[in-house]
Amino acid sequence: MPKERSVDEDVDAFCGWDFLRALVKKAQTPFMAGLIAALFETGGRISEVLGQSHPYRVEPLRKRNVVQTLHPDVVVIRQMPVIKRFEKVGDSQKWKCLCGCNRRWSSKPSPEEFKRHNIKEYAGWVTKPILDYRTFPIRKDEPLTAPFIDWVKTVRRESDPLFQIERSAAFVRVRKVGEALNMKIPFTKIHSSQIYDHFFRAERACQLAFDYGFQRDDLRAFFCWKERKPDMAERYASLGWIGLAKKMGVKV
Repeated sequence: MPKERSVDEDVDAFCGWDFLRALVKKAQTPFMAGLIAALFETGGRISEVLGQSHPYRVEPLRKRNVVQTLHPDVVVIRQMPVIKRFEKVGDSQKWKCLCGCNRRWSSKPSPEEFKRHNIKEYAGWVTKPILDYRTFPIRKDEPLTAPFIDWVKTVRRESDPLFQIERSAAFVRVRKVGEALNMKIPFTKIHSSQIYDHFFRAERACQLAFDYGFQRDDLRAFFCWKERKPDMAERYASLGWIGLAKKMGVKV
């Protein structure tokens, strides 16, 4: 899937419920409306919502993960997988080309490759992936909760995945919905025709800070983020000029 966008560059603040409502309305099927709503409401990575097999198996979000009976005002998402960054477990020697090709090797290059490339040896890391789980609430009165739950109700068995679709297909179909909407996304640097899966995760973090006043620790609890540099929770907890204007009583 394309890597042409970055939420750090694209997203300035919460795009607003009006935009999200309009986007979901453009979805031509309950499946796509539910998928877009799930990506936003859970704030999950696409691999956490759909599941993946590589580099290690991650279970998809299933009907049994969505619990509607614990509280009248919230839906609780239980034990949703969280794909965390890789943990260092050792050191290794690696090689990289200092020319324009940027090629890298995990084993020593051949003499012929040394002749063709300007190769430098450096100390690398051996890593292993970390998998965790998170449990969090979603307010039932949020505009995107209804299309999400409407789709959940169509899934027959508790053990069934909510969305049986490949990541690449999800990317294409989400972007088609954005193309159909055909508008500039508020408080971002992108058009709806450029929308992508990870956009919804960043927007959820912005919304939690903007609407509910989530601070760093709240965001870390919701997303199961660890304190690190750069600190994702710090970035989204900072409201920026738009949030500060809202606190001044300006309608935004």
